[in-house]
Amino acid sequence: MPDDRSVEMQNSQTGVINTGDNATIHYHAPPSNPIPILDTPANPQASKLFIGRKDELAQLKTALDKQQPVAVTAVLEGMAGVGKSYLIDHFALTTECNYQILSLNPFSTETQENLIGRLAERLRVTPHIAEVKAHLKATNTLLHLENIDSTEMAQVAMGLVQQLQGCRLVLSGRLHELGRGQQFAQIKLNPFDLNDGIEQLKEELAWLKAPILPDDALKKVVEAVGGLPLAIHLAAGYLATGSYTVTDFLTELHNSQLKLASENYSDMGGRNANHCTLHAAFSVSLQVFARQQPEHVNAICALGCSHAREIGFSLACALLNLSPETAKSVLRQASKLGLLMASVPQPDIQKMRWQLHPLIAEFFRVQLTELQAIEQRLSNWFMQRLPNPDTEEGYQAWLELNSEQAALRTWLERVPLEQGEAIVQTVGLYADLNGPWTNWRQLCEKCLASPRSDAARSDVLWIACRCSARLGDLDLAYQFAERKAQLDQQSGNEREYALARGQIADILQARGELAEALRILQKELIPVFERLGDVRSRAVCFGRIADILYRRGELAEALRIRQEEQMPVYERLGDVRERAVTLGKIADILEARGELAEALRIRQEEEMPVYERLGDVRSRAVTLGKIADILEARGELAEALRIRQEEMPVYERLGDVRSRAVTLGKIADILEARGELAEALRIRQEEQMPVYERLGDVRERAVTLGKIADILQACGELAEALRIRQEEQMPVYERLGDVRSRAVCFGRIADILQARGELAEALRIRQEEEMPVYERLGDVRSRAVTLGKIADILQARGELAEALRILQEELIPVFERLGDVRSRAVTLGYIADILQARGELAEALRIRQEEMPVYERLGDVRSRAVCFGRIADILYRRGELAEALRIRQEEQMPVYERLGDVRSRAVCFGRIADILYRRGELAEALRILQKELIPVFERLGDVRSRAVTLGKIADILEARGELAEALRIRQEEEMPVYERLGDVRERAVCFGKIADILQARGELAEALRIRQEEEMPVYERLGDVRERAVCFGKIADILQARGELAEALRIRQEEMPVYERLGDVRNLLITQAQTAVLFMQLTPPRRAEANQLLCLALQSARKMQIPEAGLIEEWLQHFGMDC
Repeated sequence: MPDDRSVEMQNSQTGVINTGDNATIHYHAPPSNPIPILDTPANPQASKLFIGRKDELAQLKTALDKQQPVAVTAVLEGMAGVGKSYLIDHFALTTECNYQILSLNPFSTETQENLIGRLAERLRVTPHIAEVKAHLKATNTLLHLENIDSTEMAQVAMGLVQQLQGCRLVLSGRLHELGRGQQFAQIKLNPFDLNDGIEQLKEELAWLKAPILPDDALKKVVEAVGGLPLAIHLAAGYLATGSYTVTDFLTELHNSQLKLASENYSDMGGRNANHCTLHAAFSVSLQVFARQQPEHVNAICALGCSHAREIGFSLACALLNLSPETAKSVLRQASKLGLLMASVPQPDIQKMRWQLHPLIAEFFRVQLTELQAIEQRLSNWFMQRLPNPDTEEGYQAWLELNSEQAALRTWLERVPLEQGEAIVQTVGLYADLNGPWTNWRQLCEKCLASPRSDAARSDVLWIACRCSARLGDLDLAYQFAERKAQLDQQSGNEREYALARGQIADILQARGELAEALRILQKELIPVFERLGDVRSRAVCFGRIADILYRRGELAEALRIRQEEQMPVYERLGDVRERAVTLGKIADILEARGELAEALRIRQEEEMPVYERLGDVRSRAVTLGKIADILEARGELAEALRIRQEEMPVYERLGDVRSRAVTLGKIADILEARGELAEALRIRQEEQMPVYERLGDVRERAVTLGKIADILQACGELAEALRIRQEEQMPVYERLGDVRSRAVCFGRIADILQARGELAEALRIRQEEEMPVYERLGDVRSRAVTLGKIADILQARGELAEALRILQEELIPVFERLGDVRSRAVTLGYIADILQARGELAEALRIRQEEMPVYERLGDVRSRAVCFGRIADILYRRGELAEALRIRQEEQMPVYERLGDVRSRAVCFGRIADILYRRGELAEALRILQKELIPVFERLGDVRSRAVTLGKIADILEARGELAEALRIRQEEEMPVYERLGDVRERAVCFGKIADILQARGELAEALRIRQEEEMPVYERLGDVRERAVCFGKIADILQARGELAEALRIRQEEMPVYERLGDVRNLLITQAQTAVLFMQLTPPRRAEANQLLCLALQSARKMQIPEAGLIEEWLQHFGMDC
């Protein structure tokens, strides 16, 4: 076995797994297939040339209608050559559905397990029936099981149908009464009647640009071949040569029929005139070919030994055993006669692919006398292309092999056991990187069942392990790796033992068991490579260790390893590519730490020039994408978008549909960040999602669904976002056994619940479903991030003291230990938020001023602008409106305009309107909301932000005394949005605003009802003690206005301890002042208590430096009191 397996999982190309939480887990992955692997394609002519069959097509459409609540299996039964597969191909190619064909192979032992394995591999899902079934349903895939021509094949097919109930299936075969007795749509396909047969012959002759023949002559041909479409197709090829007449065809057909009758041709054991006619048509066409190219008759028949529905030029040349020029002539002639069909017409014949009807292939094989020599040529062709490529010709060989997967699969199934070991020794990395993994694993299992040397058995176990891992069967992969490790340890082969243990570490890492994976790499593999003096493998292993540390958030140690253990090795070895890749990994770490400027410098000045010098266009494009990531993180969205649009054409030129889809997703990210949600959503749904569905990539489809949910959440469509998370995304991760992604998805669900105000359930999910996973995985960063989310919920519930403790004692130390300056700065910002909520404005402002230089040092213009906005918030609270306005207009707004961030610009405008509102400039504030904000949110399709802005407009109208219009907006425009979005919290807040208006209008009874029946129960159900207390205060206001002073006072006194417990100084001082005023309204007034409360409130207000201090001083003066 080649030695390059030691670096197999550390290939110079890298990949990323998007975890859905704005983090990426970097892993070393093999290069993606150079071209899509081709396997059992539909007949492309079926979409263009279609005659008759209107009734049968209608039956098929009815049976397979995707609108039906339950999918119905359709069964097409018909004799050979009647056009069963052609009809289904036509339906699939002209219907909006994905299409997969499974051809049952009469030359191998088909089982349900084999079919599921083949289908799973094609769909790129794990080979479990539940996963296959879920994918077929989710991607609206039509599955065609063809060649069900025997009782044995029917039993296998029916077993698979039972397992795939509810999927869109169609079966076809020659077996009489196929599927009879089942709840299937039975469709019988008969030969064409005379009119349809003549129409087909006319169309075929026109296609071949042959002279027009009279209908009488065409009628004789159709009658002679019994209306069989395949025979009519061959007759057209015969007549289109221009050398023969209809009479010639009829004579030759008759003579061939007589000959075949004497040889007793049968169909499924019984004499059948149509079957005899079909073979006679084959014979006539082959005779014409023999007259034109007599020396190549055996050559053309050899194509039947490919056992594939379609083959390319290179494999065809090998089977023909002819030079390329001669092969071109042979293939062209056979195609003109209808014996072959060019399935992908190209100007260059060497790029064309050729379809061979299974019946013609069978007929060809019957003519052959040198089968062994042909089979040897087929084996040689495969064996020559399996070794690892180290030249351009080698990569071209893999390209050719990838295009012949159907033939490769059949070859692997039929290969004699004695050749198995030689194949395994030759295969190198091809089996691992390209598959077909099910067949390679089956070959390995056959080889393991027979005696062989320990070294050979070790190699076979390695391939079996890798193929099992590729199929997603990690348990079986682990078993194969364990067997290999035990065998290599017994035989004293340290290197092979290390490889096996490294594979086990990879499997553990994939399962999320990072601690044990790290132990194996550090304690078992590194010592082996050091003993062997293998510096490259040691460096590669250190890279894998750094990957795990990166994943766990241990950035400082990951960086040290990259710089001290890996980089010097590649420099000493003169390996410029691996040095560049390692530099890229260092940039990843710096980016994660927030050191964006240095990460950008490395990408632009050290990594990119290497790929340009090497002429590596793909790696250059990938690096461009990484540069765009950094610019996006810095908020430079316009430039990031420009780079993405420069990156896209590279993947299009390379035919790399997956990377193109990933880049589309990145463009959608930028548009989303800019607030262009409608276009971002369109890209996700119409351009990105279909690619992953077509590729069968269930993981990336799930990740993209999560991104769609993010956009819907940003638009305020919380109910639909929650449904996607719970019903479409979560089940995928559970089926895949991906505990990390499942935890991340739970976190996203908690985000939605928090946005809806369901704080108790959001907190439960964080603490019980998400946090334990990260603790078990040893992922300190994700644990810290989740703790931050828990602090958010506690802050929303008003539990400010506990939220502050978590941030200061649990988060800050983690980020300091990890050397993550950005996350530390962001956490400082969260601390400032809590201090601001508690009324400690001076300390909050000091922290913001400590936070700001970090973003300036990192070159993060967006975060700097956001931080300025937070400072403006504090100044607004302190009443320093002029400075707050200056910051919004001069420091924040120009940044968003320069970045092209329309959403953030609109939000900033909204904050400016708030300041103008407070300054009494109501007309200008109203203009901004109506002219600058509403049109933006309407254009972006952001219904929630539009509703919130309408609420602000209602606030201004209420302040202007236009209560009726304000009430109308609340009830008719704002409230229905929150109800439609399922946002119970915002609905309750809106009810509170409606109650404010009713109270201002003097409708106290209705205002009180709303507070008590519509608003208060929501906050109690959500566990939101702060909002409950605020609502109590509003109820006290109404009772006070109604003269129910005793009850109002009771509520005020019950309200104050809540704010004390929450550490909410501002709401506490306001309630103290309100209670003091209430004391003075009592008879007799409780003057001493009122004075005490006003003085406490004044002291707090002065300490906070907020405008309320002036109002309290006025009350003291009014009541003749002092402090």
